[in-house]
Amino acid sequence: TRPWEPGARQPLDKLLERSRAAGDAQAALNRTLIPTLSEADRTAAFNSAAQLAETGAAAEPANAHYPYIAAQAHLALGHAEQALASYRRAAELCAELAPIAVTELYNNGMERLAANDTTGALSRWEAVVALDSTRADAVFNLGVLYG
Repeated sequence: TRPWEPGARQPLDKLLERSRAAGDAQAALNRTLIPTLSEADRTAAFNSAAQLAETGAAAEPANAHYPYIAAQAHLALGHAEQALASYRRAAELCAELAPIAVTELYNNGMERLAANDTTGALSRWEAVVALDSTRADAVFNLGVLYG
């Protein structure tokens, strides 16, 4: 049926509801970009984005956008294992997200190292290698830190 035909309203309503859910998760993630946001509010926004994205992923398991948002939020919160699991799920659903996920994890590892958090850097680069074992820069960095 077409959206304007009788009986088509319910599927259209479900589509709009799913679209709102994805928008809510993305909006929570976008709120973290407000420069004047306090650290507590930024953390709350990341937590909200992760929760909304995980709820959306449960409702729409084939939608790669949800685990990708969850991964970004978990990474910002310092939850490397949860971020890796979400990035993996997003990449399974949409292969185009894999290189983006690897780059985000790698860059976050560099940020962790710059903040003198070698444990955080190690966990990010181990996640990079778990997703893409050909990333020589991550393997090199792991060798330097373990060396």
